[in-house]
Amino acid sequence: MNSKDRILLVEDEEKHADLFFEALEDMEVSPDMYWVTNSTMALEAVDESFHHLAIVDIALNESELDGLALTKEIKKRSPETRICVFSISDSEADKQAAKAAGADIFLTKPLSYYKIFPKMEEMFALIK
Repeated sequence: MNSKDRILLVEDEEKHADLFFEALEDMEVSPDMYWVTNSTMALEAVDESFHHLAIVDIALNESELDGLALTKEIKKRSPETRICVFSISDSEADKQAAKAAGADIFLTKPLSYYKIFPKMEEMFALIK
């Protein structure tokens, strides 16, 4: 992960977005992370520039697309983008649906710094 890498964070809750930013800061990496709160903004960002990694909440409130539909659309528009989705559900069916949509990594809520930090390392390994 370097300063030229771009990350798209699609999360409608500020407290969860803050956890990802905190983990990045503590990892002492400085990619360009762009935070949006809905699917419309996310697809605009994907169309405007390439993102190495997209981190997508499956349950986006007040969004045109849910996280799984958004994941499919991101993969359609930018097949090289690696995607991590996160959800409150830990069911095998949800994990399989995320994988079928194009997700590379599945993360379960509730999110905490101690859950996110090792997953961030796993995410960065995908884009090296």
